[in-house]
Amino acid sequence: MKKIFTIVLVIFCTTSIMACKTKAKIEDNKETTDTIIDESTSEISEIDEDTLNYQDTVAWSVNESWIPDDNPDAVAAFNRSVEGMQDYHYKVVAVLSSQLESGMNYQYLAKGEATTPDAKPEYLIVKLHEDLGTEVEITWSENLLGGDLGWEYNDSSLDIKDNPNVEAAFNKAKESLTEVNYEPIAYIGKKDNSYAILTKITINQSEPSSSIGLVFITSDDSGVVIDDIRGY
Repeated sequence: MKKIFTIVLVIFCTTSIMACKTKAKIEDNKETTDTIIDESTSEISEIDEDTLNYQDTVAWSVNESWIPDDNPDAVAAFNRSVEGMQDYHYKVVAVLSSQLESGMNYQYLAKGEATTPDAKPEYLIVKLHEDLGTEVEITWSENLLGGDLGWEYNDSSLDIKDNPNVEAAFNKAKESLTEVNYEPIAYIGKKDNSYAILTKITINQSEPSSSIGLVFITSDDSGVVIDDIRGY
């Protein structure tokens, strides 16, 4: 199972590098590309748009520090985007990554809670766009454990070091994955003897590539295995 995840991640990284090189080539030849688009059919224009959309997905830069205080501009943009909300409360837990695109895109780990009685907090990945005029808009969000039957959110410290059983299982799961570095960001939740940890995943190669993933691991008498990785 560990070898499978390593192979998958190496393939993903290689694809990302090829896409980045393709993007650089397109930018170097922008004048030529513009001329072709102006004189082309709508079908070719649609293909070009799809290519640009794909390049956007690989242009995110994972932050070196996720601490909100180290990312004041990103936190300020987030706070403006949720001003006036009355039925739901958001709080930035970590600023995960950013992307330049007609302004700035940010990706966060956020804690959310409805304002209704007995509401329980949950954790979400939230993306927003801040345009060049500082207008902000939440463009996408996902409840990390929403729809996962039986899973419960961690209701204590998200720092894996404050959860020794989870840290021991996580370290055991990754110890033989020498080609991939797993850096825990937050311990999100559990189900029986399985844990969900938001993680920075970096391929150790000549051109390292990092991404954010929710890593699911299971620990039992036979050992610890990685069950799944959801990329963000």
